[in-house]
Amino acid sequence: MSEPSRVKLGNLINFQRGYDLPKRQFVDGEYPVVSSNGILGYHNEYKVKGPGITIGRSGTVGLPHYIESDFFPHNTALFVEDFKGNHKKYIYYLIQNLGLNKQKSGSGVPTMNRNHLHPLEVLAHTQFETQEKIAKVLSALEAKIELNNRINTELEATAKTLYDYWFVQFDFPFNFAQGKPDVNGKPYKTYGGIMVYNPTLKREIPEGWEPVSVSDLLAIKTGKEDANYATDDGQYHFFTCGEAPLRCDDFIFEGKAVLLAGNGSFAVKRYEGKFNAYQRTYVLMPNEEKYFAPLYFSVLARVQSLTSGSRGSIVKFITKGDIESIYIPLPVDRTIDFSSVLGTLFSKSTNIYNENLELVKLRDWLLPMLMNGQVTVKQ
Repeated sequence: MSEPSRVKLGNLINFQRGYDLPKRQFVDGEYPVVSSNGILGYHNEYKVKGPGITIGRSGTVGLPHYIESDFFPHNTALFVEDFKGNHKKYIYYLIQNLGLNKQKSGSGVPTMNRNHLHPLEVLAHTQFETQEKIAKVLSALEAKIELNNRINTELEATAKTLYDYWFVQFDFPFNFAQGKPDVNGKPYKTYGGIMVYNPTLKREIPEGWEPVSVSDLLAIKTGKEDANYATDDGQYHFFTCGEAPLRCDDFIFEGKAVLLAGNGSFAVKRYEGKFNAYQRTYVLMPNEEKYFAPLYFSVLARVQSLTSGSRGSIVKFITKGDIESIYIPLPVDRTIDFSSVLGTLFSKSTNIYNENLELVKLRDWLLPMLMNGQVTVKQ
Protein backbone atom coordinates (compact mmCIF):
# COMPACT_ATOMS: atom_id res chain seq x y z
CA MET A 1 0.00 0.00 0.00
CA SER A 2 1.48 3.34 -1.08
CA GLU A 3 2.28 6.20 1.28
CA PRO A 4 0.27 9.44 1.12
CA SER A 5 1.89 12.55 -0.31
CA ARG A 6 1.30 16.29 -0.25
CA VAL A 7 -0.67 17.48 -3.27
CA LYS A 8 -2.90 20.38 -4.19
CA LEU A 9 -6.58 19.56 -3.98
CA GLY A 10 -7.03 20.97 -7.47
CA ASN A 11 -4.63 18.32 -8.81
CA LEU A 12 -7.01 15.61 -7.59
CA ILE A 13 -10.41 17.07 -8.46
CA ASN A 14 -12.06 20.06 -10.02
CA PHE A 15 -14.99 21.82 -8.35
CA GLN A 16 -17.72 23.70 -10.17
CA ARG A 17 -20.58 25.80 -8.87
CA GLY A 18 -24.08 24.33 -9.07
CA TYR A 19 -26.96 25.66 -11.14
CA ASP A 20 -29.77 28.11 -10.40
CA LEU A 21 -33.11 26.41 -9.79
CA PRO A 22 -35.71 28.23 -7.63
CA LYS A 23 -37.95 25.82 -5.79
CA ARG A 24 -41.01 27.16 -7.60
CA GLN A 25 -39.45 25.87 -10.84
CA PHE A 26 -39.06 22.29 -9.63
CA VAL A 27 -40.85 19.83 -11.90
CA ASP A 28 -41.67 16.58 -10.14
CA GLY A 29 -39.20 13.92 -11.22
CA GLU A 30 -36.71 11.29 -10.12
CA TYR A 31 -33.50 13.33 -9.89
CA PRO A 32 -32.42 14.77 -6.52
CA VAL A 33 -31.69 18.48 -6.31
CA VAL A 34 -28.71 18.72 -3.95
CA SER A 35 -28.19 21.93 -1.99
CA SER A 36 -25.68 22.85 0.71
CA ASN A 37 -27.66 20.81 3.27
CA GLY A 38 -28.24 17.76 1.07
CA ILE A 39 -31.28 16.80 -0.97
CA LEU A 40 -33.60 19.80 -1.32
CA GLY A 41 -36.20 18.05 -3.49
CA TYR A 42 -36.58 16.24 -6.80
CA HIS A 43 -36.66 17.47 -10.41
CA ASN A 44 -37.31 16.00 -13.85
CA GLU A 45 -33.86 16.98 -15.14
CA TYR A 46 -30.31 16.23 -14.04
CA LYS A 47 -27.06 18.05 -14.72
CA VAL A 48 -24.48 15.55 -13.42
CA LYS A 49 -24.14 11.81 -13.97
CA GLY A 50 -23.88 9.92 -10.70
CA PRO A 51 -22.27 8.90 -8.57
CA GLY A 52 -20.94 12.30 -7.63
CA ILE A 53 -20.00 14.60 -4.77
CA THR A 54 -21.28 17.99 -3.67
CA ILE A 55 -20.20 20.27 -0.84
CA GLY A 56 -22.00 23.24 0.64
CA ARG A 57 -20.99 26.53 -1.00
CA SER A 58 -23.34 28.98 0.73
CA GLY A 59 -25.02 28.79 4.12
CA THR A 60 -23.96 25.38 5.42
CA VAL A 61 -20.51 25.25 3.85
CA GLY A 62 -17.99 22.50 3.30
CA LEU A 63 -20.09 19.46 4.19
CA PRO A 64 -19.75 16.74 1.52
CA HIS A 65 -22.62 14.64 0.16
CA TYR A 66 -22.12 11.50 -1.91
CA ILE A 67 -24.93 11.04 -4.45
CA GLU A 68 -25.27 7.61 -6.06
CA SER A 69 -27.75 8.60 -8.78
CA ASP A 70 -27.74 11.26 -11.48
CA PHE A 71 -28.48 14.60 -9.81
CA PHE A 72 -29.00 18.34 -10.14
CA PRO A 73 -26.45 20.35 -8.09
CA HIS A 74 -28.10 23.47 -6.67
CA ASN A 75 -26.36 26.84 -6.81
CA THR A 76 -25.82 26.76 -3.04
CA ALA A 77 -23.42 23.84 -3.58
CA LEU A 78 -20.20 23.05 -5.41
CA PHE A 79 -19.90 19.72 -7.20
CA VAL A 80 -16.92 17.73 -8.41
CA GLU A 81 -16.88 18.24 -12.16
CA ASP A 82 -13.76 16.15 -12.81
CA PHE A 83 -12.32 13.40 -10.58
CA LYS A 84 -9.17 13.22 -12.76
CA GLY A 85 -9.03 9.42 -12.56
CA ASN A 86 -9.30 9.23 -8.77
CA HIS A 87 -11.63 6.88 -6.88
CA LYS A 88 -14.87 8.78 -6.25
CA LYS A 89 -15.70 7.30 -2.86
CA TYR A 90 -12.11 7.84 -1.67
CA ILE A 91 -12.38 11.51 -2.68
CA TYR A 92 -15.59 11.75 -0.65
CA TYR A 93 -13.82 10.45 2.47
CA LEU A 94 -10.83 12.69 1.79
CA ILE A 95 -13.08 15.76 1.72
CA GLN A 96 -14.76 14.59 4.93
CA ASN A 97 -11.37 14.36 6.60
CA LEU A 98 -10.33 17.86 5.49
CA GLY A 99 -12.95 19.60 7.63
CA LEU A 100 -13.79 22.06 4.88
CA ASN A 101 -16.66 23.41 6.99
CA LYS A 102 -13.93 25.39 8.79
CA GLN A 103 -12.58 26.89 5.54
CA LYS A 104 -15.02 29.79 5.32
CA SER A 105 -14.67 33.02 3.38
CA GLY A 106 -16.77 36.14 3.27
CA SER A 107 -18.70 37.84 6.07
CA GLY A 108 -22.29 37.49 7.12
CA VAL A 109 -23.66 34.36 5.44
CA PRO A 110 -20.78 31.84 5.20
CA THR A 111 -19.63 31.12 1.65
CA MET A 112 -17.04 28.92 -0.02
CA ASN A 113 -15.70 29.04 -3.55
CA ARG A 114 -13.48 26.79 -5.64
CA ASN A 115 -10.76 29.40 -6.08
CA HIS A 116 -9.48 28.98 -2.55
CA LEU A 117 -10.21 25.21 -2.43
CA HIS A 118 -8.18 24.16 -5.46
CA PRO A 119 -4.87 25.56 -4.08
CA LEU A 120 -5.28 23.81 -0.72
CA GLU A 121 -2.39 21.45 0.02
CA VAL A 122 -3.69 18.12 1.30
CA LEU A 123 -2.23 14.80 2.40
CA ALA A 124 -3.67 12.16 0.08
CA HIS A 125 -3.06 8.76 -1.47
CA THR A 126 -2.70 9.12 -5.23
CA GLN A 127 -2.61 5.48 -6.37
CA PHE A 128 -6.08 4.31 -7.43
CA GLU A 129 -5.58 0.80 -5.98
CA THR A 130 -4.80 2.23 -2.54
CA GLN A 131 -7.70 4.65 -2.76
CA GLU A 132 -10.01 1.75 -3.62
CA LYS A 133 -8.86 -0.33 -0.63
CA ILE A 134 -9.43 2.55 1.79
CA ALA A 135 -12.83 3.35 0.31
CA LYS A 136 -13.93 -0.31 0.61
CA VAL A 137 -13.08 -0.44 4.33
CA LEU A 138 -14.91 2.77 5.17
CA SER A 139 -17.83 1.94 2.86
CA ALA A 140 -18.27 -1.45 4.53
CA LEU A 141 -18.55 0.23 7.93
CA GLU A 142 -21.06 2.77 6.63
CA ALA A 143 -23.08 0.05 4.90
CA LYS A 144 -23.36 -1.85 8.19
CA ILE A 145 -24.38 1.33 10.02
CA GLU A 146 -27.04 2.04 7.41
CA LEU A 147 -28.31 -1.56 7.55
CA ASN A 148 -28.60 -1.31 11.33
CA ASN A 149 -30.50 1.96 10.98
CA ARG A 150 -32.97 0.32 8.60
CA ILE A 151 -33.43 -2.64 10.96
CA ASN A 152 -34.08 -0.29 13.86
CA THR A 153 -36.58 1.68 11.80
CA GLU A 154 -38.47 -1.55 11.12
CA LEU A 155 -38.32 -2.59 14.78
CA GLU A 156 -39.66 0.80 15.84
CA ALA A 157 -42.46 0.64 13.25
CA THR A 158 -43.42 -2.89 14.36
CA ALA A 159 -43.49 -1.85 18.01
CA LYS A 160 -45.56 1.26 17.18
CA THR A 161 -48.07 -0.83 15.21
CA LEU A 162 -48.47 -3.29 18.10
CA TYR A 163 -48.85 -0.44 20.58
CA ASP A 164 -51.55 1.18 18.45
CA TYR A 165 -53.44 -2.11 18.12
CA TRP A 166 -53.25 -2.89 21.84
CA PHE A 167 -53.47 0.48 23.58
CA VAL A 168 -55.22 2.77 21.07
CA GLN A 169 -57.53 0.52 19.02
CA PHE A 170 -57.80 -2.09 21.81
CA ASP A 171 -57.56 -4.98 19.38
CA PHE A 172 -55.18 -7.00 21.53
CA PRO A 173 -55.34 -10.79 21.09
CA PHE A 174 -56.01 -11.43 24.79
CA ASN A 175 -58.98 -10.78 27.01
CA PHE A 176 -57.08 -8.63 29.48
CA ALA A 177 -60.26 -7.88 31.42
CA GLN A 178 -60.54 -11.55 32.33
CA GLY A 179 -56.81 -12.23 32.39
CA LYS A 180 -57.28 -15.16 30.01
CA PRO A 181 -56.12 -15.71 26.43
CA ASP A 182 -58.73 -15.63 23.71
CA VAL A 183 -58.55 -19.22 22.43
CA ASN A 184 -59.21 -18.07 18.89
CA GLY A 185 -56.71 -15.23 19.08
CA LYS A 186 -59.34 -12.78 17.89
CA PRO A 187 -58.87 -9.01 18.37
CA TYR A 188 -60.83 -7.77 21.38
CA LYS A 189 -62.74 -4.73 20.12
CA THR A 190 -63.33 -5.96 16.57
CA TYR A 191 -64.95 -9.14 17.85
CA GLY A 192 -67.33 -7.51 20.29
CA GLY A 193 -65.27 -6.95 23.43
CA ILE A 194 -67.19 -4.80 25.93
CA MET A 195 -66.17 -1.13 25.77
CA VAL A 196 -66.97 1.44 28.50
CA TYR A 197 -66.80 5.23 28.20
CA ASN A 198 -64.17 6.81 30.47
CA PRO A 199 -64.58 10.54 31.31
CA THR A 200 -60.89 11.04 32.12
CA LEU A 201 -59.71 9.82 28.73
CA LYS A 202 -62.90 11.05 27.02
CA ARG A 203 -63.18 7.82 25.05
CA GLU A 204 -64.26 4.22 25.36
CA ILE A 205 -61.84 1.70 26.83
CA PRO A 206 -62.19 -2.05 27.42
CA GLU A 207 -64.19 -3.24 30.39
CA GLY A 208 -61.78 -3.98 33.21
CA TRP A 209 -59.37 -1.21 32.16
CA GLU A 210 -58.76 2.17 33.80
CA PRO A 211 -56.80 5.40 33.12
CA VAL A 212 -53.52 5.55 35.01
CA SER A 213 -51.38 8.66 35.45
CA VAL A 214 -47.80 8.17 34.29
CA SER A 215 -46.70 9.64 37.64
CA ASP A 216 -47.95 6.38 39.24
CA LEU A 217 -45.84 4.30 36.85
CA LEU A 218 -42.50 6.07 36.79
CA ALA A 219 -40.08 8.36 38.56
CA ILE A 220 -39.33 11.72 36.91
CA LYS A 221 -35.67 12.66 37.36
CA THR A 222 -33.20 15.14 35.89
CA GLY A 223 -29.45 15.02 35.45
CA LYS A 224 -26.37 17.23 35.68
CA GLU A 225 -26.62 21.00 35.89
CA ASP A 226 -23.53 21.46 33.71
CA ALA A 227 -24.20 21.07 29.97
CA ASN A 228 -20.42 21.01 29.39
CA TYR A 229 -20.05 17.81 31.37
CA ALA A 230 -19.41 15.78 28.21
CA THR A 231 -16.00 14.41 27.23
CA ASP A 232 -14.69 13.35 23.82
CA ASP A 233 -14.19 9.67 24.56
CA GLY A 234 -16.20 8.93 27.69
CA GLN A 235 -17.46 5.44 28.43
CA TYR A 236 -21.10 6.37 29.02
CA HIS A 237 -23.80 8.22 27.07
CA PHE A 238 -24.62 11.78 28.11
CA PHE A 239 -28.09 12.81 26.92
CA THR A 240 -28.77 16.51 26.39
CA CYS A 241 -31.49 18.51 24.63
CA GLY A 242 -29.82 17.81 21.29
CA GLU A 243 -30.66 14.96 18.94
CA ALA A 244 -27.49 12.89 19.35
CA PRO A 245 -26.08 11.73 22.71
CA LEU A 246 -22.65 12.88 23.83
CA ARG A 247 -20.16 10.92 25.98
CA CYS A 248 -19.08 11.27 29.61
CA ASP A 249 -16.84 9.50 32.14
CA ASP A 250 -19.39 8.36 34.72
CA PHE A 251 -23.07 7.56 35.09
CA ILE A 252 -25.84 8.35 37.58
CA PHE A 253 -28.69 6.40 35.93
CA GLU A 254 -28.94 2.70 35.24
CA GLY A 255 -31.78 0.70 33.74
CA LYS A 256 -34.56 1.36 31.24
CA ALA A 257 -35.59 4.97 30.74
CA VAL A 258 -37.56 7.28 28.49
CA LEU A 259 -35.57 10.48 27.89
CA LEU A 260 -37.33 13.72 27.03
CA ALA A 261 -35.57 16.95 26.04
CA GLY A 262 -37.44 19.62 27.98
CA ASN A 263 -36.61 22.28 25.36
CA GLY A 264 -34.57 22.60 22.19
CA SER A 265 -35.24 19.55 20.03
CA PHE A 266 -37.97 18.15 22.35
CA ALA A 267 -36.56 14.77 21.34
CA VAL A 268 -38.02 11.63 22.94
CA LYS A 269 -35.60 8.72 23.21
CA ARG A 270 -35.46 5.41 25.03
CA TYR A 271 -32.38 3.77 26.43
CA GLU A 272 -31.34 0.72 28.44
CA GLY A 273 -28.08 0.70 30.37
CA LYS A 274 -25.82 3.07 32.29
CA PHE A 275 -25.94 6.74 31.28
CA ASN A 276 -25.96 10.36 32.35
CA ALA A 277 -28.16 13.30 31.38
CA TYR A 278 -28.30 17.09 31.36
CA GLN A 279 -30.53 18.89 33.87
CA ARG A 280 -33.02 19.98 31.17
CA THR A 281 -33.51 16.41 30.03
CA TYR A 282 -36.24 14.52 31.87
CA VAL A 283 -35.28 10.95 32.75
CA LEU A 284 -38.47 8.88 33.10
CA MET A 285 -37.72 5.54 34.73
CA PRO A 286 -40.63 3.04 34.87
CA ASN A 287 -41.38 1.33 38.18
CA GLU A 288 -41.78 -1.97 36.32
CA GLU A 289 -40.25 -3.13 33.06
CA LYS A 290 -43.60 -3.91 31.44
CA TYR A 291 -44.55 -0.22 31.51
CA PHE A 292 -41.48 0.82 29.49
CA ALA A 293 -42.97 0.55 25.98
CA PRO A 294 -46.43 2.04 26.78
CA LEU A 295 -44.76 4.94 28.56
CA TYR A 296 -42.44 5.63 25.65
CA PHE A 297 -45.20 5.80 23.05
CA SER A 298 -47.55 7.75 25.35
CA VAL A 299 -44.89 10.38 26.09
CA LEU A 300 -43.98 10.57 22.39
CA ALA A 301 -47.62 11.19 21.45
CA ARG A 302 -47.99 13.84 24.16
CA VAL A 303 -44.87 15.71 23.07
CA GLN A 304 -45.98 15.64 19.43
CA SER A 305 -49.35 17.13 20.43
CA LEU A 306 -47.65 19.87 22.46
CA THR A 307 -45.13 20.88 19.80
CA SER A 308 -47.26 20.53 16.67
CA GLY A 309 -50.76 21.28 17.93
CA SER A 310 -52.33 24.50 19.15
CA ARG A 311 -49.32 25.20 21.39
CA GLY A 312 -46.85 24.33 18.68
CA SER A 313 -46.03 27.92 17.69
CA ILE A 314 -45.44 29.17 21.23
CA VAL A 315 -44.28 26.24 23.36
CA LYS A 316 -40.75 26.99 24.63
CA PHE A 317 -40.30 24.16 27.07
CA ILE A 318 -42.07 21.10 28.43
CA THR A 319 -42.83 21.05 32.14
CA LYS A 320 -43.03 18.26 34.68
CA GLY A 321 -46.78 18.98 34.80
CA ASP A 322 -47.06 18.27 31.07
CA ILE A 323 -45.63 14.82 31.74
CA GLU A 324 -47.76 14.15 34.81
CA SER A 325 -50.92 15.03 32.86
CA ILE A 326 -50.44 11.98 30.62
CA TYR A 327 -52.84 9.11 31.29
CA ILE A 328 -52.45 5.59 29.94
CA PRO A 329 -55.29 3.04 29.70
CA LEU A 330 -54.21 -0.16 31.47
CA PRO A 331 -55.89 -3.34 32.76
CA VAL A 332 -57.02 -3.08 36.38
CA ASP A 333 -55.28 -6.40 36.94
CA ARG A 334 -51.64 -5.25 36.81
CA THR A 335 -50.32 -8.79 37.08
CA ILE A 336 -51.07 -9.37 33.40
CA ASP A 337 -47.91 -9.03 31.29
CA PHE A 338 -49.31 -7.15 28.34
CA SER A 339 -46.13 -5.70 26.79
CA SER A 340 -43.40 -8.36 26.88
CA VAL A 341 -43.30 -8.51 23.08
CA LEU A 342 -42.81 -4.75 22.90
CA GLY A 343 -40.02 -5.00 25.46
CA THR A 344 -38.26 -7.65 23.39
CA LEU A 345 -38.40 -5.43 20.29
CA PHE A 346 -37.02 -2.51 22.29
CA SER A 347 -34.13 -4.59 23.68
CA LYS A 348 -33.14 -5.71 20.19
CA SER A 349 -33.28 -2.12 19.00
CA THR A 350 -31.11 -0.91 21.90
CA ASN A 351 -28.46 -3.53 21.17
CA ILE A 352 -28.33 -2.46 17.52
CA TYR A 353 -28.23 1.21 18.53
CA ASN A 354 -25.24 0.58 20.82
CA GLU A 355 -23.51 -1.42 18.08
CA ASN A 356 -23.93 1.50 15.70
CA LEU A 357 -22.42 3.94 18.18
CA GLU A 358 -19.33 1.73 18.38
CA LEU A 359 -19.19 1.41 14.58
CA VAL A 360 -19.39 5.19 14.24
CA LYS A 361 -16.53 5.59 16.74
CA LEU A 362 -14.46 3.06 14.79
CA ARG A 363 -15.19 4.78 11.48
CA ASP A 364 -14.35 8.22 12.85
CA TRP A 365 -11.08 6.87 14.31
CA LEU A 366 -10.12 5.02 11.13
CA LEU A 367 -10.86 7.88 8.71
CA PRO A 368 -7.90 10.15 9.59
CA MET A 369 -5.61 7.18 10.31
CA LEU A 370 -6.21 5.72 6.86
CA MET A 371 -5.86 9.09 5.17
CA ASN A 372 -2.52 9.96 6.78
CA GLY A 373 -1.07 6.46 6.38
CA GLN A 374 -0.91 5.53 10.08
CA VAL A 375 -3.22 2.59 9.33
CA THR A 376 -2.88 0.57 6.15
CA VAL A 377 -5.14 -1.97 4.45
CA LYS A 378 -3.70 -5.39 3.73
CA GLN A 379 -4.40 -7.15 0.46
